[in-house]
Amino acid sequence: MSFSKHPVGVVGTFDVPNYGDLLFPLVASFKLGLGDHELLAVSPSDNKVYFEDAKPATTLDNLLKHDITPTAFLIGGGNIVHAGTANMPEHYAGDLDRSAYASLWLGTATMAAFYNSPLIWNAPGVPLPFSQMAGHAMKHVLRASSYVSVRDQKSLDNLDAPEDVDVALVPDTIFSLPELWPKNGLKERFRTLVREHGGSVAKRYMAVHVKARSLDRDYKFMAEQLDGFSSKMQVIPVLLALGHCHDDHLAADKISGLMTASHLNFARLTSLADVAATLAGSCAYVGASMHGYITAVSYGNPARIIGKPDLPKNRAVTKMLNREQDFLGSWEVALDLPLSWMQEDASATLALIADDIVPRLDQHWTTIGQIIREGDDARVVFRNRLARLLLRYQIRHSGISQFMTIFTE
Repeated sequence: MSFSKHPVGVVGTFDVPNYGDLLFPLVASFKLGLGDHELLAVSPSDNKVYFEDAKPATTLDNLLKHDITPTAFLIGGGNIVHAGTANMPEHYAGDLDRSAYASLWLGTATMAAFYNSPLIWNAPGVPLPFSQMAGHAMKHVLRASSYVSVRDQKSLDNLDAPEDVDVALVPDTIFSLPELWPKNGLKERFRTLVREHGGSVAKRYMAVHVKARSLDRDYKFMAEQLDGFSSKMQVIPVLLALGHCHDDHLAADKISGLMTASHLNFARLTSLADVAATLAGSCAYVGASMHGYITAVSYGNPARIIGKPDLPKNRAVTKMLNREQDFLGSWEVALDLPLSWMQEDASATLALIADDIVPRLDQHWTTIGQIIREGDDARVVFRNRLARLLLRYQIRHSGISQFMTIFTE
């Protein structure tokens, strides 16, 4: 493996083709000033995604196999801290879907204890409360962590941290994307994409992301809705697939095949930067992706998010921006909005991002960078306690005789 023997390991679902999740290692590497071989993306599997600019993923097992000792482990981001099943085709092999998400926090904490490396939380989401057993283990994980942060109040509530653990509420780190990829460069990139797809750069385009579970009815009805909206607003829809792991590209293809109005189908872009360029270069965004929404507003574009299903993370991000009106319950509502929403002044939102969100994220990365550079000897005793707890769980589960078989021929 062509990595430093002591990289920083950032852990998440970087083995599945999902726009938002794949950005986390890129942002972390940029904000921490780490080179290509100094930050390692760690996931349940080492499946390769087709986005050419995504960090390749490896596994916790591969760290052991190749004798790689991370300087520190970062958990997240993403909606990854829970103990449920993965329900992702990439994790079906070997029954991996049962342990995939638990490996992202408990498996990572185990490795941090094994290597005596700092365990750092990179503002992940905690979508569900924990069972009694998982919750007990989590309390030990939290005490063994050098810095704990989550991205919204619901995650903080579900985490149910003990009183002796401080938890920071930190905005989703994708708000830092314009620092990594400045808007001017992305706008030119978008113009190039439009030309390559047979469009005219003189036209107005709106980025649209449809997830199958967000549909009001069927694909034909969705196509008719977009046709009507395009005619009313004099804007050309650009269909994006932000979650290929949820078959968003297939949904876009079906809708594209049924539309009669002029549109562009960008469902199979192979670069994360091209996806970001479409969100930054379009005049507006409407869709069912939180990270599509965050990207659009971070680049100063009006945006609406389809809250179907009604996920707490979506309401949390619009509330943080004082833009609760951006959360809509259906496509019918979104595509019936007056033209004025696409002409909104973005200055107040951009000022809030610049004056509040960016400084909070800068402090977040400063804290993480300091821990990586200096280590955290104060947590050694808690990492040792966690290691003993996990060993006790293992022996109780398998029995001492079965446990001993690993030492026998």
